[in-house]
Amino acid sequence: MLPFRNVSRAAEHEWLVEGSPILLADALSRWDELRIVPDERLYPALRRAGLQPGAVMDLARVRRVAAETGGWTAVTGDVLVVGGRIRVSARAFDAVTNREMVRTAEEVPPGEDVRVAYERIGAHLLRAAGLEATAPDLAGATTRSLDAYRAYVRGIAHANRSEARRARDAFQEAVRLDSSFAQAYAKLAEAALNVNPADIVNPRSPAFAHAQRAATLADRLPPREREVVLAMNELLAGRFAAARERLQRLIERDSTHVDALEWLMSVEAADPILVSVPGGERPRGSWNAGLRLAKLVLELDPARHDVYQNLVQFYLIAGGGTPGFVPAYREEMGSLAALFNSPPERTFVPLLGDTVMLVPMESLAIYAPDSLAAARQRAIAAARAWVTRWLAAGSNEAESHLWASRVHDLAGDLEAALRELNAADSIGVETGLENVPARRMALLARMGRYADGSRIADSLWRAGALDMQSATGFQIEGIGWAHTLFVLNGQHDRAAALLERTAVVLAPAALARPELGAEALAVIFLGGYVRQFFALPREVRVTVAERLLGDAGHLPPTGILARMVPFQVRLLLRDTLAPEVRLRLGEHLLAAATALAESGRGDQAFELAHQAAGDTALQRSIESVPWFARRRAAARAERLAEQRRFRPVAATVSDTAAVFAWQVEGERFTWYRVETAIGESDYHWTAEFEVGGKHYEVLIHVDRTPGSRSRSGSLTDLLGSALKVLHEVDPDTTVPHRPVGTAVVRAEAQPGGFRVVLRDRAVVDALRRERPAAARFRFRPCEPDPAAACVDQQVPVTYQ
Repeated sequence: MLPFRNVSRAAEHEWLVEGSPILLADALSRWDELRIVPDERLYPALRRAGLQPGAVMDLARVRRVAAETGGWTAVTGDVLVVGGRIRVSARAFDAVTNREMVRTAEEVPPGEDVRVAYERIGAHLLRAAGLEATAPDLAGATTRSLDAYRAYVRGIAHANRSEARRARDAFQEAVRLDSSFAQAYAKLAEAALNVNPADIVNPRSPAFAHAQRAATLADRLPPREREVVLAMNELLAGRFAAARERLQRLIERDSTHVDALEWLMSVEAADPILVSVPGGERPRGSWNAGLRLAKLVLELDPARHDVYQNLVQFYLIAGGGTPGFVPAYREEMGSLAALFNSPPERTFVPLLGDTVMLVPMESLAIYAPDSLAAARQRAIAAARAWVTRWLAAGSNEAESHLWASRVHDLAGDLEAALRELNAADSIGVETGLENVPARRMALLARMGRYADGSRIADSLWRAGALDMQSATGFQIEGIGWAHTLFVLNGQHDRAAALLERTAVVLAPAALARPELGAEALAVIFLGGYVRQFFALPREVRVTVAERLLGDAGHLPPTGILARMVPFQVRLLLRDTLAPEVRLRLGEHLLAAATALAESGRGDQAFELAHQAAGDTALQRSIESVPWFARRRAAARAERLAEQRRFRPVAATVSDTAAVFAWQVEGERFTWYRVETAIGESDYHWTAEFEVGGKHYEVLIHVDRTPGSRSRSGSLTDLLGSALKVLHEVDPDTTVPHRPVGTAVVRAEAQPGGFRVVLRDRAVVDALRRERPAAARFRFRPCEPDPAAACVDQQVPVTYQ
């Protein structure tokens, strides 16, 4: 269905140039015997053949379009307005021989719906194809509102040109004019996700509502379209199995159903539900199947350039790019957003050999560094090959240049990455996966052009364009570099604000890492320690830490920057640093701590200096400082006194629970102490036993989280702050302490102490069956002292 000509050049009918083929396609799409070349395939082919919508369709060039798209029967026509009457003429011909198959014309009087003409023309075309049929009901199959249909046609035209924002706006106008327009809702859902991909994890986003509305209205659609819309809704709802089944049924009926093949590719890429395989388990979605489907879609429809993105992204992730891992879950949840907002139960890393392998994260350590590097280089080379093909097919598309920039970036060619980013920006990027100015800022900063990067960071801040709330994985690097530049330039209020915003966004993820907390995760992300999202060079991390240490006395004492400086220093000291760099950092650390101590901020001074206490190269110089040595000695004495307050009492196993009781002296407790190093425990109680050939630990512990403030309270308050978990211990595996569950363990204060209750049915049943004689009770941290031995005691188990 080729674009028609607007012979009269009337502006109010210009929409029919590209609207005519859409109208006719809608009129004929209910017949399975006819196959209409979709617009997203047709228009790129027209551009490559040099055919402009609204111009005369040169026969030789039409043959080229036919060869590329497989549409050997071409339909073209004219729109002429005379005296207010609209005359639509159409001609169907064989694209090779130019043999005319049918010619027809229809008129509509002034004020009548022009779609009536296309319904009649559609009936003529059906009869020419040997299908006896009445005129199709275009309004009933699409929308009764002509204005809504015009907006829909405009949206299709924008979508064909990868103009995502303009397509979204046009589809929004269409559904505003007709709230029962199923096709417009389906296209609006896709356009909304293209504009803001982060909405994929937001169940309240408009895209989800649009997809659900399209599914509700899907009975008005032709069967082929209806099933695809329903499958899209199943996928967004996180019902991967249902989406897979629906799409596979479509493909069984038509192995060339390109829409179904492309959506099944998305299912294979995204389906994270764990299934059993020989030797273990893996996600149900197969990357290798996804790659095969992507290549098949391009073979059937070379104009589907969005599929190039999938191919490039597959290989970039396998090459170590964002996000660098594949999450996996035990079961489907209420929505895709609910699933991906939950911490994964396992994670896998894709590596490219002859095919893509999904390696469990915990097994990655067994791979030699050279083997890992070779696998990632193969993947980067594959990504480069596919993006090169994409650029050849769509050199005038912003997305092809944007993804080429990402490929060059991962390959280490920053100049080429910046050049391709600028090319994409000059064409106009309308998808929301990337914040283009922030990406430019990051590339300039990585090239050492800090002044240029800082100017962009200032501009982004003033424009409010550093929004972590809606940031995708590709945008974290920009926010991280903005935070870095703000610190280096002494713009502490801006740096602190970015950390606080990031902590809010990471609060759900922090539930899986309570020993760190959201603020620490924000420091890890924006500090450049998560390579897949933002890798800050080590020398820059050192410079950032030295700048913060130098400014420590000027930072607001209760602000996030001041509270998190010790954690940033701790992260650096655990990294591999050259001896001279470590020594220089230690000097900055000691100077900052001393300045804080002299200004009366003793707690902050001690916590900061404490970060060097475990470092061999720095510990001697720190401990020689009198104020630190006195505070350290007092902390050890207090720890020893605390240790004497706890004694094991009893271990009891009933039909439903195992109970481990402790005696406690005193009523008030202090935790999250400044004297406790970050990540270490203020209180850590353990009950250990062996049963069923396995070693278990029931843990109750209160750890010093980064940036936490000291708290005091009752035993009930203390136990409320504690983490409770059952661990299965196996020192011969890559995960020696495997959490079995947290909901199965609770701690309850009682007169004179507290008890730990374990309600794991399998473990309790094994205890009653095997009846081990004793459980090992321990309390840490432990300060050795001849007068008070550390708590490490075997306690007899009583069975009831």
